[in-house]
Amino acid sequence: MFRRLWVFLTRNEAINSGRLFFCFLYVVAFLLPCAYAYLAVVPSDAQMYKSRGEAKFLYTGRTGYALQIGDAYFTCGGPFLYEDKNCFAFSKIPELTGKDMVVTWFPQPVFPLSTNRRVASIEIEGADLLPPGYLAAALHSDRERSKSTLLFSTICMALGYLLIEFMYRKRKKK
Repeated sequence: MFRRLWVFLTRNEAINSGRLFFCFLYVVAFLLPCAYAYLAVVPSDAQMYKSRGEAKFLYTGRTGYALQIGDAYFTCGGPFLYEDKNCFAFSKIPELTGKDMVVTWFPQPVFPLSTNRRVASIEIEGADLLPPGYLAAALHSDRERSKSTLLFSTICMALGYLLIEFMYRKRKKK
């Protein structure tokens, strides 16, 4: 089966680069992040890290707010949208800025060789800001979203591939 796939991908050098580009783009941009989101589980306490320091918030454009403690940045979102409006609410940011926080986090893979520092809990003066079960619910939401994202990206990739094939055959007839 792999031999047939390889022959199909390399049968003509003129469109080989387009096919390989779409395959590479699909794997790196969609398949791996979806797999990372789908396979994510709530880590054990031994796999969690704690960071303490003065809280600063950085607006990062499309990804929303990131919590900065020292030189490290933390996010509540998963591999796709990164932003989680329930975690760093815009209305709470002015009152949280400058306070001493303890952030419990874990490294969550996003792409190969790239991870996010995913927030599991935020404590200020011994009180947890996130509701109980927040992380499990967020990971479950990411898992469900990864299914639909993978389906949509697979359909778009197949249509893009068919477009390349159509253009090649139309050019070949001329």
